[in-house]
Amino acid sequence: MSIGRFAVAAAFLGASSFAAAANDYSTLNGEWRGQAQFHARIGTDHDPKAHAVTELSIAIDPDGKLVGSSTANGCRVLGLAAPSGPRTVFNLDVTLSGCQYPGFNRRFSGNLFLYPKEQYASLRLRSYTANTGPKSLSFDIRAALKR
Repeated sequence: MSIGRFAVAAAFLGASSFAAAANDYSTLNGEWRGQAQFHARIGTDHDPKAHAVTELSIAIDPDGKLVGSSTANGCRVLGLAAPSGPRTVFNLDVTLSGCQYPGFNRRFSGNLFLYPKEQYASLRLRSYTANTGPKSLSFDIRAALKR
């Protein structure tokens, strides 16, 4: 992790919270990062202009506030994470902004699944717009994240 990202995450989470969560895969809180794949579908066709695989970093504070970015495609992420039954499943409600592909600038819902034994988390975000003109739109972001 670069010094700059550490400083931002430490300031966001509080230094003690960040240190405690830095390698703890059993808690949602802290920084997560990894490669994310972005897809868009217009009707039944994939839009090749939307497809990207790029670094995604998110940080989640103890109150569930989520902030992050995917700098290669310009996306900023802001939203909330909330428990969803099992201690390793969390619902996400986030908004992306500043993305180079304009279709990704929207609200997404999805999940973050924690896998403590395997030491990673799986992120899935989806957004749909039905009947925009003759075709529906769907957007999908998936990532395997590490500490």
